[in-house]
Amino acid sequence: MNTRDEVRQMRIREWKKVFEDKAASGLSAKEYCQQNGIGKDQYFYWQKIVRESVLNEIKPNRFTELPVPVSSDMFVSITAPSPITITVGKGTKSVQDKESLKMVMEVLISAQ
Repeated sequence: MNTRDEVRQMRIREWKKVFEDKAASGLSAKEYCQQNGIGKDQYFYWQKIVRESVLNEIKPNRFTELPVPVSSDMFVSITAPSPITITVGKGTKSVQDKESLKMVMEVLISAQ
């Protein structure tokens, strides 16, 4: 890895911490940015970069069990790349893009 890649990975790690802090704050992105002196465009730029970085870390056909305690006998797994397949219990759903995945995950989380 060259110096440029190392700097980029360092920034991604720093921004992951920012997004974790924002999530813990309960503030909207706009409020969080205003309170922390972060430009709105900068925030959303790095949000996109971090999301892409996380998705690139997912290996094809790699199964990940997610801690979504919907029920004690339910298993959740996700496979990637596109189409992304989500299995919850006996049901399976394939999605083609990140926005669909986000929507499905929000539904699963809200079902807790």
